[in-house]
Formats: sequence, structure tokens, C-alpha cells
Amino acid sequence: GGRWVFTVRGAGNIKGSYPRSTVANFSPGDKASGGLGSAILGAYLPKGFYTFGEMGYRIRSSPVPQDFFGNAGMGHSFKRISYSTSYQTSRSINGVDIVGQLPKFSPYFQAYQFPATKKIFGAMDFNANVRLKGGTSIGFNYSKILHGRNVGLKDVLAVSFGFTLPGRLPHIH
Repeated sequence: GGRWVFTVRGAGNIKGSYPRSTVANFSPGDKASGGLGSAILGAYLPKGFYTFGEMGYRIRSSPVPQDFFGNAGMGHSFKRISYSTSYQTSRSINGVDIVGQLPKFSPYFQAYQFPATKKIFGAMDFNANVRLKGGTSIGFNYSKILHGRNVGLKDVLAVSFGFTLPGRLPHIH
């Protein structure tokens, strides 16, 4: 019945066993363990609209920098479909600045030290989610990095599948 919701979130991650990319400045999770904490505020608006914002801090093992991150956006929900758009930013507080280190920026560094760079970027996100029967859902996400420092201007596409807990686990009728 309330119009506002406030959430405190904590999460941890364990570095993966995959090889770190040597041809681009992106490896999922940057092959580093760590954790994050954030505060999320959301509001329900009339006619199925909603708005949200999040601010947080992320710590990862060396050499990956620590960073502040946040996002703000709005969306709409109608029957079983919801969609939203948001702006996100991430700002490392330490790390190697490629632009500031250009004379020292060797091919070795390029291949193996991208996770150590001080990344600053802003991106737009677009999301759609369809709730299916049985408590399952499928989501579609597109993100475009608009500006940044020490990051590639890239597009990110994702498809996700989810189910509700507690409640009915996914099943086929």
C-alpha cells in the first residue's frame, strides 16, 4: 500500500576461473573477489509508472580499483510487461589512468593490466521484462556507454531468465 520503498543491499563476488581478456579492456568481474553495499530508493507513481535511484560503493581485490557507483531511472508496468530506462555511472577512486600514463603505457600493460585502470563512465540502460506463468520471467537489456575515461565505448546486450522465491518454482504447464 505504500508509495515509497527504501532498500539496503549488500553483495559479494568470488573471482572467476576464466582467463582474463588479453585483447580488450573487459573481463566479467575483472577476475577479482570483492563486495559492494548500496542504498536504493524507489517510488510508485500513478498509472503504473515508477522511479528509482541507487548509490553505492564497491571494493574488489588488488589491482582492481574501488569505486562509487549509482543509477537513476524511471519505468512503467502494464499487466505482465514492465520496461524502464536509466542512467548509470561508475567512478573509480584509485587505479592507473591510461591517459596520464601514456608514455609508460606498454603493450604488456595493455594486455594484462586493464582491470587495474581507473575507470569512469556514464551509460544509458534500457530494460524490458515479461512475467510468465508459474512465477517465471524473461528480461531483455541493452546498455550503451555514452562517455568515459579508460573504458571502451561499447554496447552491452543481455537476456535473463528469472523465477520468484519464495513461491512457486519454475515449471511448465
